[in-house]
Amino acid sequence: LVSYMLPVDPTANYLMAAAWRDSEGRATVGRNCSGSRFGTGQPHYITAADPARATGEWIQAAEVAQPYPGGLPDQCEILVSNITSRQPAEWDNILFAKIDEPAP
Repeated sequence: LVSYMLPVDPTANYLMAAAWRDSEGRATVGRNCSGSRFGTGQPHYITAADPARATGEWIQAAEVAQPYPGGLPDQCEILVSNITSRQPAEWDNILFAKIDEPAP
């Protein structure tokens, strides 16, 4: 599942967070970014498939980073997938928001 493209500031920090559950530990959450100075990047995941977390319980992950570390994208789309599993997965509370730089 892919969202529509969201405009981003390539040098700003963004908080990306999500909750999900699946019984095989194969669900993923991430983003794919592109732009005139960047081209099309590879997906950047805040969580990757990991059968060790196949509990069926809700799991949460969060990351603070530039939209695509090391790149200069103009836009990003949010990705959620469960393509390597035959069991269903659920996602909730997906967040992608620009945040201020933390104070020193």
